[in-house]
Amino acid sequence: MKIKNNISPLISIFVIISINLLLNISCSSSSTENTSDTQAEFICSENSFPLLRVNTNVTFDGSNSEGNIVMYEWDFGDGSPVENGYNLKIINHKYIEEKSYILSLKVTDNKGISNIKSVNIQVVPIFSSDLIYSDYNVSNAILMIYDSQAAINSPLIYLNGGIKGINFEINPSKTMIAYLTYDYNNYNGWIINTYNLNTNETTYITSLNGGAGFCGYPSWSNDNKFVYMDYKLDSMSEYNFYIYDLKTKEKKIIATTHFFSPAQSRKYIKPNWSSDGYYITFTGTDINNYGQLYSYDVLKEDLEVIYKNYSGFIYYAAFSPQNDKITFIDWDNTENCYKLCIIDKNGDNYNELITLGGGLGTGEYDWSHDGSRIAYITFDYNISDAVLSLFTLQTSAIETIRDLNSGIDGGHPKWSPDDKYISFTNFNTNAEIMIFDLNKNNFIKIRDLSSSIHGGFSNWE
Repeated sequence: MKIKNNISPLISIFVIISINLLLNISCSSSSTENTSDTQAEFICSENSFPLLRVNTNVTFDGSNSEGNIVMYEWDFGDGSPVENGYNLKIINHKYIEEKSYILSLKVTDNKGISNIKSVNIQVVPIFSSDLIYSDYNVSNAILMIYDSQAAINSPLIYLNGGIKGINFEINPSKTMIAYLTYDYNNYNGWIINTYNLNTNETTYITSLNGGAGFCGYPSWSNDNKFVYMDYKLDSMSEYNFYIYDLKTKEKKIIATTHFFSPAQSRKYIKPNWSSDGYYITFTGTDINNYGQLYSYDVLKEDLEVIYKNYSGFIYYAAFSPQNDKITFIDWDNTENCYKLCIIDKNGDNYNELITLGGGLGTGEYDWSHDGSRIAYITFDYNISDAVLSLFTLQTSAIETIRDLNSGIDGGHPKWSPDDKYISFTNFNTNAEIMIFDLNKNNFIKIRDLSSSIHGGFSNWE
């Protein structure tokens, strides 16, 4: 022990409902004369509109434009020539670059009066996987799914219990989601359910002692078991960690740990299962409130404290893709900051990788699947904003990707299975689901979220 003194087969379940409402289409119209009945209107052949797939032939139809139209003028916003003509009610176009454009139709009537309709569109690539992410409606959370082949966002699971009921994970075979929700009928409390992505079947798993934001946080093994955390029934400062087996429908306690820090930070001690299924790691504190990093050997049923910090807390423990090391957020009392650190799974070779700006909540991170890079969130004091950054392990190089306009934390970065993209949450008027294309150094907006601060936790399917 070291002591320190300081988200496959594509799913065919999508229901296209209220596309304009779900996608928050941003349109603006202007007319040269407000007294005219002439009105530009058009529809698109793609149900995903205003999301359009790259290199896809798309048909735009302006037949619903109102007035005695004598001229249709289409501007696709991508630098291609403006096309106009009396018979150009319907036109085809293909976008060849993945970026945002403004598509406009200008109509002119027999009196020379014109009207323009413009729509902001996003041209997207076809990803190798679909993306499941959280959003928030008027009263509750919701899991959405983005179908990459169709470029459509659709509701997947409605979650009871409001904004804090957002913690979920997809199993390695991409067939099942374990998630937290509130049950108003049978249990009148927080529960963990599973959702089968092949059959659309929801199954109750277990009830919880604790509330949202503090308990749940399932992490799957490679054999359809998952580990989760819950309050110890007689103590709100102690947590039990359980393994649940879907085959036997049994659960067992593997550890109990203390945690005395502020309630909002308790989610950061959540467990993480190694991809080979042999080990589980999580953080907590001892009875004296010293931070501890744990490793649990599943086969030997042996729990070990592999690192201890006598000056602060430890958060966000996760295995490297090769399962030989554990990364975690550690408090450095000397420099008065958090750091992303790495240690061998047996507790040897502790190293500090990155000094993080900001307080509690910064440092959310995710390993690339090849183990070469880490995407993480930190706070940049120069711009007073949270930023998404990349750390390359071999060279220790740090690359700032973009600021998140949040002023606090967030971001929730997740690598795609092919390591070509990173999904994350950006913040404008509302939060928005973004994807960063590492090869093209390009940002792709998938959807505006309903909340200004909540949602955006994502997993690639």
